[in-house]
Amino acid sequence: MEGVEGGKNKNMTIKYAEWPRDAPSALERKAITIVCGNSRLHWALHEGITNKFIPIMFWHTAHDDEDYEVHGSDNDDDDYDDDDDEKKDDPCEILDQHIAGQAHSLIFGDNENSRTVQDVSETAAKRDSPGISVYVISSNPPLEKKIRFMFRDVPAKIFKLKNTDFFTSDQGVYPTMGVDRVAALYGAKLHYGSPVLVIDGGTAMTYSVLDENSNIVGGGIGPGVAVKLKSLSDYTGSLPNIDHKKLKSIVDNAVSTNTPIPFFAKDSETAMVTSVCGELSCQLRNIVNHYIHRFQPKLPLSASASASAGEKAADLPTTLTIGEVGKEGRKLPVIITGGDGKFLQDLLKNDASGIVTLEPGVSSVPKNVNVKNVTNLIHYALGDLIYKKCSEKPMNADERLQLKIQGLRIASPAIDEKETFSRGCIYTIEPESMFEGYKFHARFDNGIRKVFTLRQLYDGLVLYNEIGEKTNIPGALHEGIDEEWVSEKKMWSKKVQEELGNRSRSVKNRMRELKPHVEKRELHKLFKTRTVKRAAKRAKKLKDENPNKYLGMRFAKHFPIEDASIADESAQTVFFGTVKYISDPERIWFFIQYDDGDSEEFGLEELSEGILLYKQHKRNDSMDKDGNLTVLPVERKRRGDLPVGKEDAVLYTNMSNLVDLTESNKGCLNRGLDSRMISEFKEDV
Repeated sequence: MEGVEGGKNKNMTIKYAEWPRDAPSALERKAITIVCGNSRLHWALHEGITNKFIPIMFWHTAHDDEDYEVHGSDNDDDDYDDDDDEKKDDPCEILDQHIAGQAHSLIFGDNENSRTVQDVSETAAKRDSPGISVYVISSNPPLEKKIRFMFRDVPAKIFKLKNTDFFTSDQGVYPTMGVDRVAALYGAKLHYGSPVLVIDGGTAMTYSVLDENSNIVGGGIGPGVAVKLKSLSDYTGSLPNIDHKKLKSIVDNAVSTNTPIPFFAKDSETAMVTSVCGELSCQLRNIVNHYIHRFQPKLPLSASASASAGEKAADLPTTLTIGEVGKEGRKLPVIITGGDGKFLQDLLKNDASGIVTLEPGVSSVPKNVNVKNVTNLIHYALGDLIYKKCSEKPMNADERLQLKIQGLRIASPAIDEKETFSRGCIYTIEPESMFEGYKFHARFDNGIRKVFTLRQLYDGLVLYNEIGEKTNIPGALHEGIDEEWVSEKKMWSKKVQEELGNRSRSVKNRMRELKPHVEKRELHKLFKTRTVKRAAKRAKKLKDENPNKYLGMRFAKHFPIEDASIADESAQTVFFGTVKYISDPERIWFFIQYDDGDSEEFGLEELSEGILLYKQHKRNDSMDKDGNLTVLPVERKRRGDLPVGKEDAVLYTNMSNLVDLTESNKGCLNRGLDSRMISEFKEDV
């Protein structure tokens, strides 16, 4: 699976993992890995961090193009369009066909017939961490889109591994080296040490070598068994197509009857098979001999030297699992893996296991090599890598908080008029330069996906803490009493809310704003969706009005100042901002970016009030038409102008004015106690 250099292919749809940010949460009891082959997907289910992410289950599924079709946007940064009328396939049904055993229970629940979005959401809500980490080895962008499509309705974090996650460029990784080859080398070194030779028999047959210092020496790539046979059929006019089943039949017959496939065949099928098998057998011996010639002097050969000249076939290599390897005397390890691994191992045995007749003198295998056919090698490598990356370095405060937020349950006013509130999970986070600017992607139980700002996230968390999974609101769809597991979810959510308040001034202000409603358990009244009649009236109003016309407009809002060192207890400050974009087209919400860096979202009515307030105080705005700040003196509100709170209690300000003018002892603020408060504002900025 040779690929382009990481980051160069613009069509990739699964993002590369960044460590330790994209490591599984400590609360995740399981993880999933997928290796994308050319004909099959190779899956594994792993234990959590307490068991070092060891794989406990393996299975394989076909990924023919006829299985399903991905519909939606071709833009890699966009999610699939839920409203696409042409969509014919249900991602959950497709995933159900690819997931087996414990992995199926992890995603869909214990009921074998569960395969809907509701089953996924209910099962996710009951897990310690609703999110599931999925790690992919792939150099196939179309196949990555299919994987994303299958997991579309699952709160999963899907990441792709780079070749440099396993070895560095200083260790010999070259930009186009296939990540599957590098991962196989990592797994072989992990259990066999180095030097080591890895032969992978798949669609392509590859071989790769590590030296005694665990540096990559290099390797080779050639057509695999199936490709060799199929190319003869594809590029000639009359040769037959020999599939895997036919090949196995011919080989098994030769072994069972102890009659090698004749070198001089008398029919086309036998002629094709004997040629391919003979070539592979000789090629494998050539690879092993070059490997021995290079590294034989660098390892003690006590094990091979003690081998008797009459060593029997019973001592020849066998197929082992990872748990059985590395227990024999130290010989040069040769690890054979891949779908054709067992067949290649048989060809490498003495006399090619009786499959074909070899040239005299080359039928024996050197006794100073230890040949093993190890299955699922890459999945063991992935488990070890993920475990090491989890503890590679301490995470910063933002990364730790992200892990706590990921998978939390939230609630939001329902768009569907049949419901009062919708519940869902935060399943992924897009970091920005400041935590205030993060985007939190939520997937609701009804399948709807939304992107939340930090303030919206807090609203969703605190609303969920009040209504939980059930609610006592008469006539609500979820009316009833919450199950016991919800209390634990609320406890985790409460801790995150407190940490958000300590990290963000806008969230802290929001906490104070909502506190009276929270104490009275009336928060649901504040967030309750507008009636259908009112929504229809607003829709009619907006029909003749384009919401985009508000973008770029200036906005103003009063904020209270609670410290007496700046103003009276009831003082309020007018802050200015700009309408940046429409954050929720369905409910017509606008994202406001304040000049001091804070941000909020408002509906159309609140936006209209803010624009009107700005017109009244426009003369005090320090932002010119080109978006540049100009220094204006901070001034008291004059008598007779628009009163807000007590007279002489309004400060018109941009945060930079508060800082700069106070430090130069200009304007209405004096130094002393005031300068202490200004320094706090400066830290916030």
